[in-house]
Amino acid sequence: MTKINRRIKFISLLLCILLLLANFPISSVALDSARAYPVQPAVDDPVVIDPLRPEEQIESVDLMQLKVLGPGEKTLAELQTMSVNVSALPEFISSEVALQKGHVNRLEEQEASLNTVIYQNQNGTKSTYIFAGPVKYIDSDGNIQDKSTQISSVTNGLYPYAMVDNSVQVYFPSTSKNGTKIQFQNYSILMTPLTTNSFQPTYHSNDQTVKYDGVFGTNTAIVYQTKLNGLKEDIILYQNVGKNSFDFDLRLTNLTPIQTDGIWYLKNNEGQIIASFGKIIIKDSAGSTVEGSMTITPAANKGQYRVTVTAPETFLNDSSTVYPVYVDPSTYIWEEDWYYYYDDESGYEYSESYDAIIDTGLYTTSSAVSTAASNEDYHRLGYASSASGKVIYKLYDFFGEHGQYKNLQDNQIGTAHLYIQVGSGTAATFTVQPMTATWNNSSVGENPIALSDASLWNAYSSSYSSSLYIDSTSGERAIDITEILRGWARYNAGTSANAYDNPANGFVLSSSATTSARNVTAVEEFYADSVYVLMDTSFIGGVYYVNNINTGKFLRRSTNTTLSTSTYSNTSNIRWKFEYLGNDEYYIRSAYNPNYILYGSGSNVSLAYLPSNPSDQYIWEVRTATGGGVTIKNVYSGRVLRYDGESLSLTTPFSSSDINYKQTTWGIVLQSDYINLSSFAVTYDEWLSVGSSKNIQLTVTPSNATWKTDNCFTWKSSDPSVATISDTGRITAVGDGYTNITVTHKQTGRSHTFPVVIGEMIPYGTYQIRNIDSGKYVEIEGPSSTEGAYIQQGDHHNGSYSKWRILYYGSGYYCIWSAYNAKYIGTNGTNIIQTDEISDSSKWKITVTSDGNYKFVAKSSEANNLAMAIPYSTTADGVNLQQIAYTDNSVFTDEWLIDQEYDASLIAIPETYNRTSFFSSTKSDLASLGYLNIYAEETCMNHNFMLNHMEKSKITIIRTHGNTNLIITSNESISVNSMSTLDSDYLSNSELIIYGACLTGFGRGTATNLVNTTHQKGASIVIGFEKSVWNTEVNDWIEEFFNSLAAGKSVYESCQDADNYIRDYWAPNNPKYPITTDSWYVAGNANTIF
Repeated sequence: MTKINRRIKFISLLLCILLLLANFPISSVALDSARAYPVQPAVDDPVVIDPLRPEEQIESVDLMQLKVLGPGEKTLAELQTMSVNVSALPEFISSEVALQKGHVNRLEEQEASLNTVIYQNQNGTKSTYIFAGPVKYIDSDGNIQDKSTQISSVTNGLYPYAMVDNSVQVYFPSTSKNGTKIQFQNYSILMTPLTTNSFQPTYHSNDQTVKYDGVFGTNTAIVYQTKLNGLKEDIILYQNVGKNSFDFDLRLTNLTPIQTDGIWYLKNNEGQIIASFGKIIIKDSAGSTVEGSMTITPAANKGQYRVTVTAPETFLNDSSTVYPVYVDPSTYIWEEDWYYYYDDESGYEYSESYDAIIDTGLYTTSSAVSTAASNEDYHRLGYASSASGKVIYKLYDFFGEHGQYKNLQDNQIGTAHLYIQVGSGTAATFTVQPMTATWNNSSVGENPIALSDASLWNAYSSSYSSSLYIDSTSGERAIDITEILRGWARYNAGTSANAYDNPANGFVLSSSATTSARNVTAVEEFYADSVYVLMDTSFIGGVYYVNNINTGKFLRRSTNTTLSTSTYSNTSNIRWKFEYLGNDEYYIRSAYNPNYILYGSGSNVSLAYLPSNPSDQYIWEVRTATGGGVTIKNVYSGRVLRYDGESLSLTTPFSSSDINYKQTTWGIVLQSDYINLSSFAVTYDEWLSVGSSKNIQLTVTPSNATWKTDNCFTWKSSDPSVATISDTGRITAVGDGYTNITVTHKQTGRSHTFPVVIGEMIPYGTYQIRNIDSGKYVEIEGPSSTEGAYIQQGDHHNGSYSKWRILYYGSGYYCIWSAYNAKYIGTNGTNIIQTDEISDSSKWKITVTSDGNYKFVAKSSEANNLAMAIPYSTTADGVNLQQIAYTDNSVFTDEWLIDQEYDASLIAIPETYNRTSFFSSTKSDLASLGYLNIYAEETCMNHNFMLNHMEKSKITIIRTHGNTNLIITSNESISVNSMSTLDSDYLSNSELIIYGACLTGFGRGTATNLVNTTHQKGASIVIGFEKSVWNTEVNDWIEEFFNSLAAGKSVYESCQDADNYIRDYWAPNNPKYPITTDSWYVAGNANTIF
């Protein structure tokens, strides 16, 4: 907490506060359905928008709307990453209200008094609490602390329990005969039951009470409950004990009891009230109440008194009285608060003692003051003892000349509620109305205002009248005073001269119970938090980005009347002006053209020109959403703005537990607060063991970018059978292989794709290893069997000295030995050599690069990331391989392919659906045709690996997504352009390639499509589809095609049979899909029989 002394000047703090309050906004709950919101001009004069250059001009307007953060405030983006810390709330702030409003940031620097608490909420709004009494105190070190009623165990043997975290300390004795002590500054109040019985205390932590049983005999007890500024005491009678008066010994230090109008006050030597005893209220278990009495008489010793508390015998003896009965002689301290403000003329600060909320009773007869009336701590409303009562209130100087809210504008004020504690009584309607006459502040205190001037009783206006039905149960109630405070703001701004708008006049609270048959008992105001005002303040004006939390997409103006979404761009098309109307309600204007405004019609949302008398279809309620962000609800329809990833709409609000709820939540960031994420880097492990998990680390640039938390990124694994990835970037290794992880920043669309190897990626087998840069193969120099002979690159000789057996050694490492002489590939530190030994120099970590190729790093060289490479870019044979520091760039001298020749390759990319159902029968058909060495895998595969299969296999079938120009792989694509760069005989080994993807044969023979381009690279026959096809349709087509091919039919006949099957069998069983027969296209000799 801020260190402070009562009288110390703190100019910088208060200057900041007043600068902030010059634009202090207020937010609220919904208004009445009848609205009269004025239409403000789109742009304030004298700014003129050039219609030919709207964006440039709007930017200059935006700068005038920027909001300066006040002391302690967070940006909206920061707030939306925070959550309510319930455990840190002061006990006098309701956790239910805090969670509802989203109290995430306490603004202690802006709390100008001990009565005030201010929170900044998650959606940018503020909530300001003004309490009737101090809820904070200045401790012995000069620090401001929140008051607490917590009772603690202490080591003092005489007083084992105490309330000490408070300016008012309360001590509970080890036995009731020692008396309960209240200590405040240099004053003390010690009150001891006068009885022969003595009992030990029982502490109840759930409600902060201390209980002494049997104090006044059997079936009696005294229960004490600590309060922020005093002590509530209940004498409990569990049954009629034949006793109606209870005596106490009272000992006072520096205080003297004085009775005025039936109330006992404790005054100091200067005559100042320090404490008082509340009226004696007797209440039974059915809620019936009566008043008792208290007498205080001096005893023999100075400062010692005898107190007698009396309950009416008639009430105790009445057969309708329901026991237990509670007799309440409570004690509370009259604490001064200190209010700090800045004087505009003298430049000095002043600190004043004051009551934040001034209140007093108002009664129909002066005689009622001593009977029906009360002091400012207990008021009767309605009819009682031949008189009717009201209560009138002021908010000290909060709205006055030096007030914290003197610069509020009426359209800035959202809601304000007066919270009161209502005692039991008859149900009635309470009404609050602005006063039209000034009443004397000096009357507050001991002397309520008796009605000597009949005009005062009726000195109120029906303007801004607000009513609340209150039943007969006691408890806290909230009465709306929003319109009254808006009137005060208009009066201060000079736009109203109405007497009922003058904040000096306050407002009156009255009850409909005005006859003897109807009697509302009381408005209790004993304690500091019994009465308070809560105002909700909101961000107002300015230009904002509106961002869908689920997808990260920004709300975007497409045209003057249409909307869309997009990733971030530095344009006013994605900026919005929020024009505050009160009650959390706004016009939401396009910053590009502020004359056009968000408009709702049924389930449709668009932009529309703002008419002179707009309906509720143009008005939007912005409220905090569960889990962060806000919801934007159309006031007319009650529907909320939704983006489902494809389109914008208005929808009935979802429950916060519904999976679609986040589609209706939006982040709102002030343009001046927004910091765009320009890039991000990924730190990850290239290899993980099966079953392990690891967090992938992101580093964003700049580090203070607005959207940078976990929920701003999406994660995807291209092969979930190998590894899965969580929403927060935690990868879990599932099975052997490799997968590409793609992380995308929602708001900007920036992404990274990187491979992660899991377990044993390469199965045991005999392979050839080819350099990506040179196209040459790894072979033994010579060939030689000498230990230490160099490993070099050479042309494809198909000899055993260029063939290598790869065996998984564990932990991501492989041993690679020659099919020629069984020696291992190793390293002597610089060169790549052959060796007889298995060591860290001959164990190779094989991982996948970002370009989808293989990288070989010896275990002994991992620390320096030295990879097997040709030393420079060359296609010459006989160049020795070396270890070189790996660089992830466009020079691929340190990246490799691992070749293995198959008769047929059946490849299914995990990104597709229902992709492998054709595997089993097609493998059988291929085997019957003599194609026995078959690769059939659903696997993550990059473009180079896939091209390698197409080059080496006689038949290749690929199941993936595609179009006329390309098919996708797990990291990039195989496209018409990339295929065009290959040699014309690159695929000369291929007898048949089938692209199981959409549109690869579109346009047939004359078109530049992927089928024709592939055929031009030497493949004998290439088949693709001319139309879009469905996943299961493709699978069944392939299966039927090879059925016919195995039966001895030609390629053309097999295509026709597959087509007929789709028409006659597949389509009827899949009615939701359109029939796509005659969709295939063959490049090559379609009459070929395999």
